[in-house]
Amino acid sequence: MYVTLRTIWLAADPPRNVRITILYPQTDWEQVWSNLHFTCAADAIKVNWFKMIHDILPTKERLHAIRLTDSALCPTRGDRDNIMHRITECGEGRAIWEWTQRRIAWILHMDPVRIPNEWTIQPQFKF
Repeated sequence: MYVTLRTIWLAADPPRNVRITILYPQTDWEQVWSNLHFTCAADAIKVNWFKMIHDILPTKERLHAIRLTDSALCPTRGDRDNIMHRITECGEGRAIWEWTQRRIAWILHMDPVRIPNEWTIQPQFKF
């Protein structure tokens, strides 16, 4: 019954593209969603990963875009305060990303240098 109702619903109103898929069309979104849904991580981690993937964390850049702050710059370093900056460059995020990068490289049998920073928010790797 569910399949029939879903088929009827999709035929009447095809699904719209998610904002993030429009912003990054070169990303393998099927693999990103698969990695998110089938990872062996706690739900709290998955929720935060979901927020990063969809670019909805309250960074200065995001808050500035919706006019809730005067500046989009990081108060610590003066760079644009976006998700990538917070995770891979600023403060504790850099050390955590380097550790994560080494773990992903170990799992995939790769050199950590070959793990792109973009995999923090768009994890396209396959196990």
